[in-house]
Order: sequence, then structure tokens, then C-alpha cells
Amino acid sequence: MICRPCLAFSSVQPADPSLGVTLLLSPNSVQPVSNRYRTHSFRADYPTCRAGHTTGVDDGIDTAVLDDSERRYQAAMNWLTAPAGPNTDKTRIDLYRDKQTKYTDAFERKIKAFDDALDRAMKDPANNTVSLQRAAYDKWVGENQKTYNNHVQAAYMDWVTLGKKEEVEYYFAIVDNDSAMSRVEASKVRRFINA
Repeated sequence: MICRPCLAFSSVQPADPSLGVTLLLSPNSVQPVSNRYRTHSFRADYPTCRAGHTTGVDDGIDTAVLDDSERRYQAAMNWLTAPAGPNTDKTRIDLYRDKQTKYTDAFERKIKAFDDALDRAMKDPANNTVSLQRAAYDKWVGENQKTYNNHVQAAYMDWVTLGKKEEVEYYFAIVDNDSAMSRVEASKVRRFINA
């Protein structure tokens, strides 16, 4: 069932054509296309829409009244904000970010080491030709590339396994899809109303 604000704004065109904002209608529906991908829980400016829940706040809404996308969003947020393990107070998101940071740091250390080696090879007075500079750099790369690649790979695997990279990103996609589309649609409507 379509709530009154959604029905009222289903065929709205912007008052100012320069805004380029239009609400696209889905076939066989008076709802905007993006309504298929979002929930009404983010439409706080419309009190006639069924209230959803705010992330991190137990609002006491019975999960039986939520539609499929709202339940999927709620389950994703519950999973993401759950403790990462029995002996830690970190959430899965916190652990994911920690492991991601370690991977990024390992990758940046590798890039910096390679850049520094190139600078040393170019600035070494003994390397007075391009071919000598290239040979010095290639020698360093041959001796150190595997070590740096192993450090980066270890950090990445730590992120994937202990940081639960794939699972967290799966739930991020659920949360992002529902909430991002909702914010875009709400922004379009607010922009039209304020025009």
C-alpha cells in the first residue's frame, strides 16, 4: 500500500527546470522507481509513513510489521554491530576497520619502500647513467619484492579471514543500498518542496 505522501509526490515535477530533478515512476506503480530499493523508515519528514527504526536505537517496533527490505536492513545492522567475538567488546565493523587499516598500512609501506629505492638508485653518484640507475633499482626490487608482497598478502588475508571482509561487505551492501536510495529519494522530495 502506498502512503499518502508517496502518492501525493508520485507525479511531481520540479518547479525549477534547471534543477533537473524528476521523480521517475515505475511501470504499474505510482511510486518513484527508487522506492523499490528503499524503506519508508528513512522518511522521517512524513509522519504518515510507517515508522522504521533508527540504527543503534531499540525503538521497540515489532519485527512482524516490517516489510522484507526493512527486516533485511535490520538484520544487516544487527549483524554488523554485534560483538566480533565472545572475549572482545569490538563490533564486527570495528574489527573490519582495524584489519583494513593494517592492510592499507602494509600496502603503503611497500609503495614507500619501492619509491625510496628508486630515489636512492637515481641519486646515487655511482649510478651516473640511466642504465646503471635502472640496474641498481632492479637489483633492489629482485631482493625485496617478495618480502613486501608477502607482508601485503598476509595483511590482506588477515583482513579477509579475521576481519570477515567478505561478510562485512555483503552486509554493507544491504545497508548501503537501502539507505542510500532512501536518502536520494528523500533529498529529491525535500528539494522540490523547498523550491
